[in-house]
Amino acid sequence: MRRRHVLARELAIRTRGQHVIATRAFIPRQRAGLARVRGAHLSLRGPAFAHTSR
Repeated sequence: MRRRHVLARELAIRTRGQHVIATRAFIPRQRAGLARVRGAHLSLRGPAFAHTSR
């Protein structure tokens, strides 16, 4: 739970803003956003974001 804001921001950065999850929204809205991301079949494999931001 505590990392969801950071993970949502990483998702937004890696997808160049295509997938933004509103982490302060109610749970049904967050789940709908996550379902859209899962349905997109994204290829986000690669180094961890901490390594790419250096």
